Amino acid sequence: MQTLLNLLDQIEGSGAFSVSGTLPPIPPGLTVAGIGHIGLPLTAQQAQALIERSEQAPFGRREATIVDTDVRKNWQMGATEFELTNPQWHAAIQTAADEIGKELGLVDCEISFEPYKLLIYEEGSFFAAHRDTEKIPNMFATLVVNLPAEHQGGELIISHAGQSKRYSFADNGLFESSFVAFYADCYHEVKPVTAGYRLCLIYNLAITNREQQPDLAQQLGVMSEIEQAIENWKADPDASPILTYLLEHSYSEQNLSIANLKHSDFAKASVLLNAAAHCGCQAYLCLVTYHQASYGEVTGYGYGWGSRYDYYDEEDEDDEDDDDTDEDDFEEYDVDEERVYAHAFITADGDKIAVKELELDEEALVTKVPLRDGPGREVAISEATGNEGATKDLWYHRGAVILWPKERELALVASMDTAYGIHVLKQTLAGQPDLDEAARQPLIQLAYHLLDSPLFYAQTDLIAELIKLGDIDLLKKFLLRRANGWSFDVDSVALIEVAETFGWHHFANDIQSLLTAQGGMQWLDTLLQTGKSISDEGRGVITQWVASRWEQSLTAATRPLRAPAKPTTAPEQRRHVHELQRFNDQMRNQQAELIYLIRLTAGLDMADIAQQAIARLAEHTDKQFLITTYGRAVVEARLDLEQLAHDPAIVQRFVDAVRQRLQAEFPTPPEPPQDWSRTGQLACDCEFCTQVNEFLPKPNVASIGIYRTLKRNLLHVEYELTKQQIEAEIEIRKRAPKFDGTIKKNQRDYEQQRQLYEAAQEILGLL
Repeated sequence: MQTLLNLLDQIEGSGAFSVSGTLPPIPPGLTVAGIGHIGLPLTAQQAQALIERSEQAPFGRREATIVDTDVRKNWQMGATEFELTNPQWHAAIQTAADEIGKELGLVDCEISFEPYKLLIYEEGSFFAAHRDTEKIPNMFATLVVNLPAEHQGGELIISHAGQSKRYSFADNGLFESSFVAFYADCYHEVKPVTAGYRLCLIYNLAITNREQQPDLAQQLGVMSEIEQAIENWKADPDASPILTYLLEHSYSEQNLSIANLKHSDFAKASVLLNAAAHCGCQAYLCLVTYHQASYGEVTGYGYGWGSRYDYYDEEDEDDEDDDDTDEDDFEEYDVDEERVYAHAFITADGDKIAVKELELDEEALVTKVPLRDGPGREVAISEATGNEGATKDLWYHRGAVILWPKERELALVASMDTAYGIHVLKQTLAGQPDLDEAARQPLIQLAYHLLDSPLFYAQTDLIAELIKLGDIDLLKKFLLRRANGWSFDVDSVALIEVAETFGWHHFANDIQSLLTAQGGMQWLDTLLQTGKSISDEGRGVITQWVASRWEQSLTAATRPLRAPAKPTTAPEQRRHVHELQRFNDQMRNQQAELIYLIRLTAGLDMADIAQQAIARLAEHTDKQFLITTYGRAVVEARLDLEQLAHDPAIVQRFVDAVRQRLQAEFPTPPEPPQDWSRTGQLACDCEFCTQVNEFLPKPNVASIGIYRTLKRNLLHVEYELTKQQIEAEIEIRKRAPKFDGTIKKNQRDYEQQRQLYEAAQEILGLL
């Protein structure tokens, strides 16, 4: 694509990557808390006073903020620690900012400025090569204002894409305020000050409005040639299917937009995006990243070893900086991974597109400066930990315009992520009210590709698009993607919509074979409660599904459950809490299965199945089950069905069956015991159990004591009482060095029968 590259090189913005100038001869009115007004030119006495009020400037390595005078040596004050009191100074800075915007190639923009820091360099002060990041929204550049101060050295060197500019303020630094502004992603360094003091104000520059696109009329000549180059690329069968043009600058994901593009990037990206649209291409602004992961050994002992790091700029400890000194302390053994990919896709209108990453061929990138020779370099090194060796990650980031022919998009989307594939499917179908077979088949293939992605598992909002494609097998695969042998999860609303459109018979056998899974009866119940209209065919199929599933559901609902025994020790008490929770959950699940069965048979007019279920439930003679599970299920199901269409006669059959059994089982209240005699005997013949056996049948003795014995003897008695389910309990007390025990007869059986009777009367009242 050399032709396209040459054509785009003809589109140059009016600016450069850095500019310099001189401010009017007016003082800034610099005032520092604790010192007062700072006169200019700066005197040595005031310079020392400033240094005493300042902090040693740090730099950042990821999470850490570090002071290292081998990397950075100067002093700083934050913007809250000084004031610029001369209003004329602010007007002069605004005038300079406006001119800077024009010289940096920004057209029709408003530039704002924000004071950031005051930096003091004394003899020996410097900062190694680094680059800034955006500190405020839409920040695009850094402005350095050198205030009058006599010094030598301290040159500012700015580099970008193989070019460098050197700025010195020593010769005229005593008489005037001068400035340098540069794009934030340019590498820059401050050479050592060899004499005197260098005093500078740091401003952040940001774009506050940029709504208009560049005037492309002046580019019309080259535009037609660029469009022809794109058409030639589209027609070349050997060309890369994706065209990626690298811009000159690097950008962050947060500030990437057409409005924030720097220098000639704005003009070139705008022209290319317009040309791509004219040529029927899908085109986006994006970031292109090269990443290399390697492993090796750390041979030096600088800051930060043991965790990831990179360097940051002199104006902000949170900014990025790149210095090769510590990188030289890493001995690389081998490369684990090396890849180039595009990400952070944005339309010309500023809309973010759901493409996570798109793998690229580095050799196919269209660029004058290779990705690994340009800006945006970042390094992170971690020391060996445990069995893991030291690792190094190297990145290069660059802004880019990426495009591909719209007619190839369906073929290309297989190499993209699922989210973008869904976006393409939705967008394509939204623009085609009627699909012919030629257009339909590629979209069906795309949908199958998406369904095979694990990320597609959670997608629920594509049913309208899949109905439009009209492929039954595809719809079946989508609907049943979360149904398996142990769990049944199918969108009931989506199924009704699909089945009513194409016919229920397409799905009958597949769903019926899966309904044996847990949750099948609950799902069948939800079909009737969606509020969606279901045809006679649909109701017939659902009836078949219930007929195939109800016996399994009833078996689960009537499976015997045993409540956990009352604990006697602290560890057993903790375990008992979990066992009791599990028991209650199981009981509620059994009740739910019966509720589903009652609602379904009544809602689908399945009188025969209802009668069979009632007969099966009559075989379950446990009184606790009759009340807490069966009876409660009938009460709740009848209340639910008041709001739903159903056959009330079927519900009444369940009501009558429960009422008759409750009246038969609990005709009168239970009578309390007339005396303290208790039936049953302990199976052990030890002296303690023998004593208890003699005590149990006595009608006039409610308790006895066993004194001054070992605790294990009393626990043995307690175990035997529990095992034989005797209506008695033991209270154990410590009396050093041994224990006493009191065995008391209780009315446990009576209390249980009384509670059951009261619960039965409550159910009868509700019925």
